Amino acid sequence: MATNEDLIAETIFFGGNILTVEDDQPESEALAVRNGLILALGSLNDVMKFAGDQTKLVYLNKYTLLPGLIEPHQHALRRSNNSCQSTDIGGYYYKTAEAVIGKIREVVNSFKPRTDRVPVPWCVFTGWDPELVPNLPRLSSDFIESEFSADVPILIIAQNVHSSFVNRKIFEITKIADGYKSRPDDFLTDSNGQLTGEIKKATNTFLLLSMVPSPSEATLSDALVRTYRDYSSRGYTTVTELAYEPNEMVDKLVRGLALREDCPVRLALYQKEDSEKDVSQLHTLNSPNPDMLWLAGVKLWADGSPHAGTMALREPFLNSSLTDFLSFPKAPNYGNLTFSTEALYSKVAFYHKLGTQIAIHAHGERAIEQVLGVYQRVIPEKDNRIRHRIEHLGLATKHQLEVCGKLGVAPSFFVDQLRVYGSTFSEYILGAERTDRWTPLATAIKLGCTISIHQDNPAFPGPPQPFYNIKTAVTRSEGRGEKLVHGESERIPIHEAIKACTIGAAWQLFREDKIGSLKVGKFADFVILSQNPYTLPADELGYVQVVETYIGGVCNNFSHK
Repeated sequence: MATNEDLIAETIFFGGNILTVEDDQPESEALAVRNGLILALGSLNDVMKFAGDQTKLVYLNKYTLLPGLIEPHQHALRRSNNSCQSTDIGGYYYKTAEAVIGKIREVVNSFKPRTDRVPVPWCVFTGWDPELVPNLPRLSSDFIESEFSADVPILIIAQNVHSSFVNRKIFEITKIADGYKSRPDDFLTDSNGQLTGEIKKATNTFLLLSMVPSPSEATLSDALVRTYRDYSSRGYTTVTELAYEPNEMVDKLVRGLALREDCPVRLALYQKEDSEKDVSQLHTLNSPNPDMLWLAGVKLWADGSPHAGTMALREPFLNSSLTDFLSFPKAPNYGNLTFSTEALYSKVAFYHKLGTQIAIHAHGERAIEQVLGVYQRVIPEKDNRIRHRIEHLGLATKHQLEVCGKLGVAPSFFVDQLRVYGSTFSEYILGAERTDRWTPLATAIKLGCTISIHQDNPAFPGPPQPFYNIKTAVTRSEGRGEKLVHGESERIPIHEAIKACTIGAAWQLFREDKIGSLKVGKFADFVILSQNPYTLPADELGYVQVVETYIGGVCNNFSHK
């Protein structure tokens, strides 16, 4: 028993599978915590030497204890806002067109008596997804007004966030389409040159969302707490916002949460760079607790989405009935680069000189090539101290991943798209060959990249589901059947998939010395699981349940609910 007060553990965990994700000590019989940090790991006998009269002993009941999961590419604040500003009509929740249309009509009808208010409340829907929900109609201003309302401002956002649909009331209120004829890639028109109501590009979606009347501070505060708790209940102890827009009320609320002893997750913010404006200065966040809340870097978009026909490809998208229905640009369509190379270089060089980490969305080969070319101009070889990132990397080539490895660029992959959209990609959008090499995780690891994987919620159906994400990395199988595999050679072992959600993600966030693995001196951030993912059959990984999470040694009390 310990006698030195500084070495007396507050809590000791034992009696389960304690998996550290540390190569030199992958497992431990027991773990001791003091002052929010891991005090000791090792055999039960050795760790019990740190016990005192007041030490709490926690028997794990043969459950598995892992480092807390880290989601390196989320839109956590947007999830929170959406929960109190919009209705999710995505294919995860609604399986038929009738159910989707019925839900929209129900919500719009509840808004109609409120059109005399100032400002007029908007009716916002997220998750519109013809790829998942069969027989959805083609949306337009005419359809929205005839089926729902011309008086209620209605905004319907595609699941992927790279397309949105509005009635004319939105155009009237926002003036967003003024000068639309000079921006044909942003605002679609009919054969008479009139606006159809369909708007392209994620930046335009974010702009529209910024115009939605704000909820009250109390409403948003409650939504933030619910969102933080939801992430924690799913096993996350650190999450991110990859399109952070400074906002006085939101900043106040997240700063307040960072000071709370019961704050259940850490939050890293990447400020959204406005591609339509000159390079801006970084926001001063003034975090009161940088271990719980910090401005991690900036976010840019080099191309668009596979779901909107705007990711920048070397070979064109398929020309199919679905790509026509989704209003992809006219064939042959190679997608679009957001910036000229020199414009992108100007932005990257500016932030690199400031020492600011940059995360750039790049799905297609041409976008990834452009981003890496710019990074090569600013990063001394093997000296990427700022660990600039590339996000998604849908069609990254072997050569491009070799460059990532040599430069030390941090790739974060959106592999779970295969589980939900693999067949759609293969049959209607990209073809089988490109779908099979989508998000080449195994190649990246072989070439020395430190990878992470993510789900990009809410621009992905349903809530965050980390163990389905891990399952897809391991199996590359689609939800419609375990035998439907896309690119078997790019499967990775379970240990690599878990590292991509823990220590790999921590490294990309510059927090590997504090979180991401279980090691003496690191924060006591961990998750207790119903089953050991290392011993489960791969096709059962999605069923792992979270029993409890701890952050800084503080229990979030999910097992008591």
